[in-house]
Amino acid sequence: MHPDAATCLRLAAATAVLAAVCGCGEVYEFGTVRGRLTVQGQPAGRVRVEFHPDAARGTAGPSSSGDTNEQGEFVLTYSTPTISGSGAIVGRHKVVLRDHALSASETGQGVPLRFGPQYATVLSTPLDVEVKKGEQALEIEVPTGRKGTP
Repeated sequence: MHPDAATCLRLAAATAVLAAVCGCGEVYEFGTVRGRLTVQGQPAGRVRVEFHPDAARGTAGPSSSGDTNEQGEFVLTYSTPTISGSGAIVGRHKVVLRDHALSASETGQGVPLRFGPQYATVLSTPLDVEVKKGEQALEIEVPTGRKGTP
């Protein structure tokens, strides 16, 4: 075999392995998602809403997130090193909530708890939603807030 042909073959094989390892060429389908978060029926402002694809239910890809305004409204976006945009991967997601009021406090002392710690991790959140193709408006209700302050 000619040395240039062997080099080309090795380069092609290395490129194929690299593409398989880094997931290059993955094509994801996204749905455009806007929504409203309420806690005990009241709009939940200043909360980060995160959608994490539920691999156990067959959904894979980047996570999406959005911050609520004072009316509890949010718009999801995603960002990876190679792609970014509006929406979330089509499929099932676990929903994680992060209260900006708590994270803005140095100690958390005196800040009313709006929802329990189970909503803060993918492993414990009871919230899950399905993102479909196209545009959609989702209502996410946290049924029981957690009264009191830390």
